Amino acid sequence: MRATRAWRVLSIAAVWALGSVSTALEAQTDTATTPRPWTELQLQGHVEAEARWRRDEEPAPSSSDIYLRRFEVAGTGVAAPWLTSQFVLQVEDLGLPEAGGDNVTLDEAHLDFGPAGDSPYAVVGVRSQPFGQFESPLVTDPLTQRAYELKAVGLTTGYAGPLGLDVSATIYKGTAHLDGLFASGLIDPAVVRRAATAVTQVSSVVVAIQATPVQDRVTGFGAIVSEPGSDRRNVSADVGATLALARPGLVMDLELVRGLRRATYLGAARPFRDGALSATLAWVFVYHRRATHGRRSFTARRASVHAHPAVVAVRYDAFDDGGLSGVLGAQTMRDQWSVGGRYTWYVAGQIALYSMVELNRSRFRAAVQPPGGTSEWTAYVRAGFVF
Repeated sequence: MRATRAWRVLSIAAVWALGSVSTALEAQTDTATTPRPWTELQLQGHVEAEARWRRDEEPAPSSSDIYLRRFEVAGTGVAAPWLTSQFVLQVEDLGLPEAGGDNVTLDEAHLDFGPAGDSPYAVVGVRSQPFGQFESPLVTDPLTQRAYELKAVGLTTGYAGPLGLDVSATIYKGTAHLDGLFASGLIDPAVVRRAATAVTQVSSVVVAIQATPVQDRVTGFGAIVSEPGSDRRNVSADVGATLALARPGLVMDLELVRGLRRATYLGAARPFRDGALSATLAWVFVYHRRATHGRRSFTARRASVHAHPAVVAVRYDAFDDGGLSGVLGAQTMRDQWSVGGRYTWYVAGQIALYSMVELNRSRFRAAVQPPGGTSEWTAYVRAGFVF
């Protein structure tokens, strides 16, 4: 199964690349009268290997793993000043027992219309849609990203303006927002079950806004998503900010996601409105300006490494299940404290070699557990390479 899926993804990439080359060759037949397309075709990569040690505070043996956390190869083509395309092939958690066997995915594949600078734009394809920023310099993703990252095929139209203004609206089909929550591990999907939702129309919507009123110091963002549910639409809001007292220096990232409306789960008499908070306090030793924020995309993850080559941070994450664990008896995440940092050992242009460490403590809710639920300690060591 893994081989079949891998060949399928690689075939898509090959067709994409051959199409790019074909377009470039056709352009060369009449370079005197028409501009040459595909003026740039660039390949980039990102590799991260990781070691993990985990210990439950309950009487249980500890566990340890070594695995390939992420291997990404991205191809970016520039057809014209107003048209670019990108695809990202990704392998995640290779060698991790709970990850399963099918780890190769086409993580991103989209066309971007619109010139750089202040102008309207459009993006069509599969990617992490513009709901949330999920900024964090640590090894693990914040709970806001684990629970609410929205990856789907969609169409985004927007406007990029002065002061980092970015206003957009996105449409897509399906229930990717709630699907991500149930796949996150923050709630137990074996206990908490959703009624089937028949989706026949492109009826899911995301509206987002971002601005940087003070360059390198203040960035604010917000978004709202609405998608079909079994008996009512599922609606969530996201709001957050990055505040830098100094660069280099102290930087604070805050993000809150809240469920405003939820469909009623099977076996429940009422809906449960969930939410998550992520708050990070970091000391940035070296800072380089970047055009993208957060860690939703391949480009943003690379930019974070180059922008913050040396950083230490502490993060607090909390997940509110809306009372779900007490009513349905499901185990859910309560909160998590994390501390760690990143140090970049070598930089040459777009190439960087870095290492990261993190220690975190997670607590869980469960109706059958003692007060306070269970907790576990996890330590991570990561080596990364971008090129």
